[in-house]
Amino acid sequence: MAEQARGEENKRRSLRPLGRLTPYVMRYRAMVAGALISLALAAVTSLALPLAVRRMIDHGFTQSDGSFINSYFAMLMVMAVVLAVASALRYYFVITIGERIVADLRSDVFAHVTRLSPSFFDVNQSGDIVSRLTADTTQIKSAVGATASVALRNLILCLGAMGMMIVTSPKLSSLVIGAIPLIVFPLVAFGRSVRKRSRAAQDTLARLPPSPTRRLPPPAPSRPSTARISQRHAMAQPSNPPMRPPAPPSVPAP
Repeated sequence: MAEQARGEENKRRSLRPLGRLTPYVMRYRAMVAGALISLALAAVTSLALPLAVRRMIDHGFTQSDGSFINSYFAMLMVMAVVLAVASALRYYFVITIGERIVADLRSDVFAHVTRLSPSFFDVNQSGDIVSRLTADTTQIKSAVGATASVALRNLILCLGAMGMMIVTSPKLSSLVIGAIPLIVFPLVAFGRSVRKRSRAAQDTLARLPPSPTRRLPPPAPSRPSTARISQRHAMAQPSNPPMRPPAPPSVPAP
């Protein structure tokens, strides 16, 4: 049992199952290319902003001509606009790709489930199947969409910032790099805790739909009301009642 649990845990940590989403991602190659270009442009602009500010502080305020400072401020405004547009395009492309991939995945999974034999539904709970169609696909959407793009952007920013620090001051950059493990290790431990709780929440959600059905008593058989019984009796009677024989004529008293 321990080896089986360990194998399942290793499968959960592996990123190989995400490779099955490659055909779905390749359906939107143009949008993926736009997302990558906008992501790289936003990352490069974010790295260039400190350089522009440093150059403005070092050389702009020492010049007697005010047009030099004005040109640097104009350049900073242009870089801010480029960063805003690139970030907006990245967010649009990433969210759109995630929504479309999840829609295609749900459609394919639902079509596959409808073709399964009835014995499959006898073994597997309907709540588990519904959870796979809703909760799991939502997790895939967040992984393919926002999480992947943010991770890639942070990776580019981290590598670029480390390179800039090493070029600027190798001694100071070594101190900063030495402090990285002190920041990363608590984040990794916290991420593992969140992942376990998220997995437990998904399993609980999968077992939730059949649970109320077992605990709640079956509904009592409906009893016909008095008004309904009277209505049925009225409908059962013939519409034209039988004619009664005429009463005999009254004989006058002598």
